[in-house]
Amino acid sequence: DEFVSKVYDIQEKDIVFLETNIIGTDDNETLDLNEKEIKQIYSMSESFLKYLSDIFKKKVTVCIHPSTNLEYMKKVYKHFNVTQFQTREKIYSSFITVFYETSAIVDALILKKNLIVLENKLMGKTWSQYINVYPKKYGVFKYDLFSKKKITKAELIEAMEKSKENFDKLIMNYNNVKPNTNGV
Repeated sequence: DEFVSKVYDIQEKDIVFLETNIIGTDDNETLDLNEKEIKQIYSMSESFLKYLSDIFKKKVTVCIHPSTNLEYMKKVYKHFNVTQFQTREKIYSSFITVFYETSAIVDALILKKNLIVLENKLMGKTWSQYINVYPKKYGVFKYDLFSKKKITKAELIEAMEKSKENFDKLIMNYNNVKPNTNGV
């Protein structure tokens, strides 16, 4: 319905990181992490985003979860633009969309954006299961932040392009039986 009822400016402008609220909002979402581990997860994410920014010569925008404290995250990701409640618009203008796990990624899949799902063993087995859905089901390129191998720009481009071949599975699953018609 969103694709029919709204017009978005689709570009390949920035690197967009869909930040996961790892601190959580209730007992079901909270990871069992201490402050040192939380800082390490943020630091590893930031380092990878800086690397992407450097090799692709693109700015990074961090889109935070609606339940996350914006001011806190601006301090965590102080080298990047941090936004809240602008996720869809930022995905539409992204060159690469990076994420851990989020339902917001569906738009990027449908638009066949360059995607990288991050894996970080500090987040635990449950999050790893969530994260692995995207590579297994839709072929999204996954990068393990604990990997000792630095992936090159050429390798990233090749992996992201190859993963797009599988996005048609998702598009067909969410396909509207009556194009340009809402709610069908």
